[in-house]
Amino acid sequence: MNIFKKLSMIFRPRLLRRVKVLELDACDGKVDISLVDKVFAFASSLFKDLMVVVGLATPQMKVAVYELVRDAKFVDIFTSLSSDLDRLCLTQGQIIEFCRNHSEDLSRDGITSFLFKVNGEYFVADVRVRSDGLYARVCRFGDGGVWRGGYRPRVVVPQL
Repeated sequence: MNIFKKLSMIFRPRLLRRVKVLELDACDGKVDISLVDKVFAFASSLFKDLMVVVGLATPQMKVAVYELVRDAKFVDIFTSLSSDLDRLCLTQGQIIEFCRNHSEDLSRDGITSFLFKVNGEYFVADVRVRSDGLYARVCRFGDGGVWRGGYRPRVVVPQL
């Protein structure tokens, strides 16, 4: 690695701060629509369609919860953690398991985002806590919207 690349990594402004590390239960890779409807008060149709795609079974694992400290796009947020996006993906079952069993760790002021992959394409599941329950939608990873650090959105990824 050349000196300029090292310096740019050292002096890159920090986007995220780690809030905590949690343990997710093992998942069998199967999610049905009734589970989605039990966990979320509202889920967009794309969210439902992508959540019920059969995924891989996963063992019990640790995930890290980060909070955004300044404005950024999805690409900047996730690549600030790793350039290998596959290492940052959770399965659909893990996302639902987190929302069902760790809802107290979702952002109260903003959105909590989870990166996942279906048929070779990256998506971001966004979950918002509202007074009547959890609201969920999906964005394409390349969407150009900027998430505002002032709202303290969170990102959940496998612990690296």
